[in-house]
This record gives sequence, C-alpha cells and structure tokens, in this order.
Amino acid sequence: MKVSAAPPVDTTQDADRQSSVSYTVHHRTVYHYQFPVSLSLHSAHLQPQDSLNQQCRDFQLKIFPIPEHIDVRQDFFGNSTHYFSVEKKHDCLVVDAHSRVEVQAPVLPDPSTVASCAQVIEYLSYAAPDNAETVDIQQYLFPSESIAYSPSAKLFASPYFRDDANFLVACCRLALDIFEEFEFDPTATSVSTPLEKVLEMKKGVCQDFAHLMIACIRACNLPARYVSGYILTSPPDGQERLIGADATHAWVSVFLPKFGWVDIDPTNAQICGTDYVTVATGRDFHDVSPIKGRSSGGGEQKISIAVTMSPDHPKLPEKIPLFL
Repeated sequence: MKVSAAPPVDTTQDADRQSSVSYTVHHRTVYHYQFPVSLSLHSAHLQPQDSLNQQCRDFQLKIFPIPEHIDVRQDFFGNSTHYFSVEKKHDCLVVDAHSRVEVQAPVLPDPSTVASCAQVIEYLSYAAPDNAETVDIQQYLFPSESIAYSPSAKLFASPYFRDDANFLVACCRLALDIFEEFEFDPTATSVSTPLEKVLEMKKGVCQDFAHLMIACIRACNLPARYVSGYILTSPPDGQERLIGADATHAWVSVFLPKFGWVDIDPTNAQICGTDYVTVATGRDFHDVSPIKGRSSGGGEQKISIAVTMSPDHPKLPEKIPLFL
C-alpha cells in the first residue's frame, strides 16, 4: 500500500509523539463460492509478531463456519500460524482476525558504523557452521519460490552494491529509486507476475516492489527477507478514517552484522517506524501469505478483504527518512 508522505521526524515535536503506539487491527477475509464446498483446509498468517519492538497484546481469530479442527504452531520462520479445517458444506467462509498491538520506535544504527557490502559478504561466508544466527541468515541469500534469480535484477542492482559501498545506505538508495522510478498501479500485476515483467513495465504494488528489492540484494550475494504486515494510512484532509479501507502491506528487512535487521519500505521510501505492524517474515510472499489453502468443490470463488488499522490514541505520523 502506498500512503501519503508524512513529515520527517522532527525532534522539536517530541512532546506530541511517544516512543510507542498501540493499535487495534481488524482483518476480515470473506470467500464466496459459486457452489457449496464440502471441505476447506487452510493456513493463516494473521497474528502479529512479538519482537524487541513489537508486542501482540491480544489476538482473536473467529472463523465461520466454525472449524472442526484448528491448531496453532510456529512455522519454520518463527511466525505464528493457524491451521484449520471446515468439514461441513458451506458456500461462504469468513475469517476474522482481531489484534491489539503495541509498537515501539525502532533502534537504528549509526550509518557510519555499518559494514560495507564486501564486509557483509565476508561475515556470512566465513561464519562458523555451528553459529545458529548466521546459518539462519544465509537462507536469505538464495533464490526462493517467488523470487527467482534475475539477470535483469542483477544488472539493475550492480550500481548500488559495490564492494566498498555502505550496505545500509546502498539499500536505502535502491529503495528510493524504486519509489521514484516505478509507478504504484494495483491493476498492473497479480501475485504470479514475474520480476522480469515488473522491471519491464516499471509498475506494480508493494509485493512487487518488495520482491524486486530483495531480488536485487540477493543477486549481489547479500541478505534480505520479505516482511508482511500493516501500515497506518491517513485519510484525506477533513475526512474520517473509513472502516475496512486499509490493506495488507509488504516491505523488506536487511541484515547488518553486529546489529541485526533493519526494515525498509520501497513503496513509500522510508525506514519502517511506529506506523508499521509486522505479522510475518520469510523468504518471499509465498512463505507469509495471510491465508492460503484449498477446498473441495466450490467452482469459482470471489474473495473480499477489509483491513482497519486504528491507533488507540491519535499520534503524529512519523516518517523515518532513508539513510542517504
């Protein structure tokens, strides 16, 4: 989702801005089937993460018809995942997720201390094989189901990720150029549109821009992962927030040795701050799809999605500028 630019962080307004923001999020998905379905099997990534700068204070998942079985487990990437089955005939499936989340302002590195691209590659190349952290990070160096190796992405990325380039600054410059050169167009792509097509059209949505940025980074042997979640939107001046008018969002997380992960949003050209809620992380969209599964019967189906993300108390929007 592309949102209107918020003002950059201004330290003179600290009295009006708190270091944490609490949100209520309602994510409603409705499947309408052409014919009755006898069996539905689904998995859902809808529960926001608990992390150093985010706590999910409450989560409720309501499904109709009521599932015969529902199980909650952590997936391979550590995301809370709900697996459920509906085994009675139904021509409509409703999945309602209600969350209360508190988000703290992220701790960000001093860009002058960030490793160069060559140093990041060396750090991961010579990591001890029993180092759990680096072994986990190395999986984000390689192509994945939705992000194949792309020669075009490699060519697009090469000016940014020189050996001596500051890795974080290079990622921020790439995000800014994606923001400036690519048009946000919800009608231009689908979930199956290949990266080569996105590069050719220079159009897409947040999922496309996140995939493109990740493909560029990985093509240069550097680590990046996909993040799904929500972003706070602002209604037009003089208008109230509309219920259900928001949507899920996607952005990119890059790993900095001796610091950790930093989230960058190429769709909105900013570092992710307290106006973002993280739901799941993985190699690409395929790993973190909000709801996926299959059903027996049903014919054609129509899906409607409504998301409402509301701050519990009004806050000034906070835009954290890119490190350039």
